[in-house]
Amino acid sequence: ANSSWLVQSNEIFGHDCDFYQPHPTPKLRTEVVVGRDPTVAMATAHISGLGYYKLFINGMRVGDHELDPALTSYNRTVLYSSYDVTEQFTSAQSSRGVVAIGIELGNGWWNQLPYNLFGSWRLRATMTTGPPRARLVINVIFSNGMQRNIITQPATASRKIAYSWMCAAEGPLTHNNVYLGQVYNASAERDVAGWTKSDFTATNPTGAKLWSPCQLADDSVVTVENVSGWTAPSPRLQFAPPVRTTASWGPVRAWLLPKNDIDRGRSFVLDFGQELSGWVNFSLSRAPNPGQTITLVFAERLNGTSSSTSTDDIDPTSTYFGGMGRWCAPGSGCESHWGECAFSFPPVNRTSGEQAVVYTPKGEVGESYAGAFTFHVFRYVRVTGYPLDTGSAIPLNDFTAVRLHTDNTPAGGGRHGGSPQNSEMPPEPLSFDSSSDLLNRVDALSAASFRSNWIGIQSDCPGRERLGYGGDMMTSAEAGMYMFDAAAFYEKRVMDYADAQRVNGGLPETAPFVGIATCDTMGDGAGPMQWGSGLVFSLHMLYMHTGSLTVVREFWANCVNWMNLLERNLIGGLLENALRGFADAAYIPKTNNSCRGLEVKLMGTAFLFQQARYMAILATALDEQETALHYSSLANSTYAYFNDNFYSVETGTYGNNVPDDMVYALGLGLVPKNRQQSTVNALLKTRVNGTNFAIDAFGAWLIGNLVQFGCGEEIMDWMLSTTSPSYGYFLVNNRINATTMMEHWDTPEENDSHNHAWLNSVSLFYRQILLGIRPKAPGFEIVVIQPWPLGKGRLRWAKGHVETVRGRIAVSWAVSTEEHFQLNISGWGGSRWAVHVPASSKASVVTACSSSTQVAIYELGGLFWHEFAVSNTDFCDFSTDFNGYFSRD
Repeated sequence: ANSSWLVQSNEIFGHDCDFYQPHPTPKLRTEVVVGRDPTVAMATAHISGLGYYKLFINGMRVGDHELDPALTSYNRTVLYSSYDVTEQFTSAQSSRGVVAIGIELGNGWWNQLPYNLFGSWRLRATMTTGPPRARLVINVIFSNGMQRNIITQPATASRKIAYSWMCAAEGPLTHNNVYLGQVYNASAERDVAGWTKSDFTATNPTGAKLWSPCQLADDSVVTVENVSGWTAPSPRLQFAPPVRTTASWGPVRAWLLPKNDIDRGRSFVLDFGQELSGWVNFSLSRAPNPGQTITLVFAERLNGTSSSTSTDDIDPTSTYFGGMGRWCAPGSGCESHWGECAFSFPPVNRTSGEQAVVYTPKGEVGESYAGAFTFHVFRYVRVTGYPLDTGSAIPLNDFTAVRLHTDNTPAGGGRHGGSPQNSEMPPEPLSFDSSSDLLNRVDALSAASFRSNWIGIQSDCPGRERLGYGGDMMTSAEAGMYMFDAAAFYEKRVMDYADAQRVNGGLPETAPFVGIATCDTMGDGAGPMQWGSGLVFSLHMLYMHTGSLTVVREFWANCVNWMNLLERNLIGGLLENALRGFADAAYIPKTNNSCRGLEVKLMGTAFLFQQARYMAILATALDEQETALHYSSLANSTYAYFNDNFYSVETGTYGNNVPDDMVYALGLGLVPKNRQQSTVNALLKTRVNGTNFAIDAFGAWLIGNLVQFGCGEEIMDWMLSTTSPSYGYFLVNNRINATTMMEHWDTPEENDSHNHAWLNSVSLFYRQILLGIRPKAPGFEIVVIQPWPLGKGRLRWAKGHVETVRGRIAVSWAVSTEEHFQLNISGWGGSRWAVHVPASSKASVVTACSSSTQVAIYELGGLFWHEFAVSNTDFCDFSTDFNGYFSRD
């Protein structure tokens, strides 16, 4: 249907400071007479709103999507959602036969404020931005077969329509921003009371006078990378799961701050026990103080320790937007570093990019606030100005944390945790469990970080940046695929990267592109290498997990253009483009985020090899044989150049003897067999305290591939360690008290993010190595089961499952005190399995599986493996004796 984009106003403010003034959310409404006969058989609403929308029919909210539509490169793709609204229409027919339709719009990413991320990148100048707008089609099918479309379209002198769309920028939500938060004046609710109902004019005649005809959206005022003029793309159905509310719970504890603390009067802190992305809703159980403003400020940690008994104030710097105020505070004469008037966004006297809600009550007991059009990242919340009598208890039941994220279904089965009352946090479905409480708790950190970072895109951190960094996605995406039904979500991320591709074929650091271009040595904002590599990697991952080539075909040209750019930038077969510098300074000297030098060449060339191999596989699947041969040749030549230039015969290792260099080489398959042992030996010598690997997120992702080289037990020592640097250290350090995954190993010392998904690859290690589940053929047509019983007996059992396109694969194994090893597998019948049973010798393996045939015995990684071909079965048991293997030194 020929609907149009409508706006309340096409005005673009003339001065940056104007953006920070109160601007209530635009609202659109109309009333349509549908009559009572014929009856409505089906009604479907298709809607998009930029930045975000909420749709109402006859006073009721439609659907359960939040922060919709998901962020995209709006110059390339705009998403819409569809809802069945038949019930709303038939209900209207049973009364007056009039349908009232209302749309409220939030700024989202579409109408950004003119501030500077990290003082350098003005998102409003690099993204596609404009005044909030909406587009709607409701297709109505009547019982007699007649159809009618209700659309957003302005009335003009030459085109009369049976209903008119009216707009207003009135109401209580006066400020909304995806980073800085919201300002809500409850007294202004009266101006729009009933605006989504059909009796609005009669019940609120004063408020109705504030409305005027909506305007046709003017595309010429939209800017794309700071250039005016926008050709709106045809909206595309949102195919990935939407953001939804998936759980809610109350604070687990609270404490008062000193009366004059931070000059804010009597304040208290709420601890919700778990970091999340979402809102805090509240309802006033006592009368608010006249003229008192209630302010909520959100943080992921406290000023001192974050232990379960701490009573420190929050540390709002932990979730500062883009570091705003950290290096250049207001009053120091450099406010323009962040953007003029950036600190004028409420609360009054703001000194940072803190996330806040400022609520002015109307003065009633029971009045309530609920979040919308933004999200906060927090475990702790400081509340100031709340009605609290001297000596009275903090009213915990007044507050509820509401968790939001893209609703990728967990592999543990069923829905996410429910909505318990008060302080009871929701139990979450498990897809991995073991005898090690430490491993189980680390796996929970991964799950919580995925949920927090999945808000339409996968961000690096949900607090400070909220941007779609490709490197962060590449290191963790496959763990996400194992832990959740996330294929459609990552297909959307592939689209995001293709949409963000630069003119020269380069793939940017973030998708959508926001201007960040670290190590822009290839030009036009391309790279760095391992961040741009996310597109090809994700397509290969999706092909192996789903077996489908549809999304590969759609974005194949984007991949070829990317590879052409890489090949044009080769010098002597090497690619000097990568971003180094993420090994923690406390253990390995940093390279100051260097974009040049030997280690950059090593990393860029190593990931070029990965990209070429994946391109050859995908080209073969697409039956593009010449292309496949080209990329196979590129992989082979890159392999040779890598070894010729980076291997040292004297040291027996690669690069500058930095552990990441050796892990990249081994983990990406670049080390010839005769050099593998010397490289492993050199890597093990670099461990901190003889146990822990000081490697970056890319190394942590790849290290599971090293078990085949005989260092599986050393890797497991690290996995079970609680000293720094290790995953276990995040759990035992009181300053961290982690409930989500950290950014760096030395995060407490560096004050970095406490919620980063790029170290979530540890959960891939649990499922691909400890449980041993891998696809051998695309779509799990052939399944490899090769569990590694690591830990020298410290890990007595492990179990878990993966939901695949063909069904569930479940694996469990256990080691008895007598060192008897038992393996159980289950899954669907009619498919082929390659089951590799570990043993300490070539001694026989007892099977309880009628369809199994032993095909080989071989040695790998310090174990003997008995390979069985299994088909047409639902359940198999394998057992063997390890005879002292687990009790060895």
